[in-house]
Amino acid sequence: MASIKFAKLVSAGLGTSLGIYAIRHKQTHRNIVLAERNIPEGLETESNALNNLQLLNVQVFGRHGARTPIHIIETIEHGTYLPAFMGDLPYTQIDYEVKDVSGDVQPISLMENSYRDNNRILKGGVYVGQLTKIGQDQMYMLGKTLRKKYVDELKLLSPEIKDNEVYIRSSNVERNIVSARCAMAGLFNTAYTPQTNGPITIYVSDATNEILYPNTYHCPTMRTLFGKWIKQAWNLPSTKRIRQQVQERSDYVEKDGKFLNLIDVRDDLIARKTHGIEIPNNLEELLPEIETCATLIATIQLCGPPEKRHLNLSVGPVLQVIQENIDQAEKSSYKLFFYASHDSMLLPLAVSLGVFDDKWIPFAGDLRIECYRDTIGDKYIRTLYCGKSVIGEFRLDRKTYDDLCETQKEDEERHKLELRTGYKIKITEEATTAAGM
Repeated sequence: MASIKFAKLVSAGLGTSLGIYAIRHKQTHRNIVLAERNIPEGLETESNALNNLQLLNVQVFGRHGARTPIHIIETIEHGTYLPAFMGDLPYTQIDYEVKDVSGDVQPISLMENSYRDNNRILKGGVYVGQLTKIGQDQMYMLGKTLRKKYVDELKLLSPEIKDNEVYIRSSNVERNIVSARCAMAGLFNTAYTPQTNGPITIYVSDATNEILYPNTYHCPTMRTLFGKWIKQAWNLPSTKRIRQQVQERSDYVEKDGKFLNLIDVRDDLIARKTHGIEIPNNLEELLPEIETCATLIATIQLCGPPEKRHLNLSVGPVLQVIQENIDQAEKSSYKLFFYASHDSMLLPLAVSLGVFDDKWIPFAGDLRIECYRDTIGDKYIRTLYCGKSVIGEFRLDRKTYDDLCETQKEDEERHKLELRTGYKIKITEEATTAAGM
């Protein structure tokens, strides 16, 4: 696999960095060198630059819509999630089928099965982790936003669904699959235009090869390091202080080393807030601090401590997919790649691209990577995070990606990792430094 860097595009004469990157390919020892270059004269603004470039494709990584909580605070009055919250909104209906990425039948989802355990039924009678009507509407609106941009304005996509233009992939979790369906209904306006080309296909992967969330289930190295890093985050003075306040106000007593995880606390409270369910006043007062601390904890857990990032663990395989879609942009018929993802993947992806704003990505939030080409064949990358064009550091230097590896080992001193997340990744100390990891 080629070694790659994305160089920031700088405005000629102004020295202003734009949220676009220039890619110039040079073949040297099988490595692709992407050289920094200036915007040509007359293209001093981002809008002017885009007007003189051809959009080849866009990759959209969207978080699922609003859902019922996965975690609840046991020591306070539980929120009531009624069956009326659930069910399909008519305007999000679309004919679809789910297949394995290989084209075979949809594999069993062990994660989804864990949510639908009878011991995980919430007050009100619904299961944890399920997309609600509010979440369906959020994803439908995301689809409408994509339609306005890529169908109406930029003419990248045909107004009607075409299988050879749109590739849809989801994690094998029901809320994400349905989120993808709702987004496609909004994107192609199926509430008003009959679907005539047959069902769309949403591709999923079995749990062993899943890349749309950090795959701790099948990577012992990742599981070990994430466990170590989250303990570091739990012990930070700021997180300990807020945790103690939350526990006091929730009448939660630490016992045998067990305490409230602020990520779980946030999950409960945000789900309540999104669905109009009452939050105890004494906890609602702390919600901004809970949000800040939970985001910090998740960032350290998923990315490693700031002084020693290991983003390859969380999103290395996803970055490979991004690169492949860019490399094949001129050859592939696909113009839109839609990935129904999770916050646990989008957070480290945003960090790796240098666009993370230290805020938890909201339900139905998205990260887009647009690939453009100019008249001489150079490619340009623009990143949009939650709808806003952002300046990042989209860089990655990888040595090899092989097939599934059978062993896992950790050698932190040399920064060499072999992990079973669907690919074998070796990252040298030099490469890690170059990638800002």
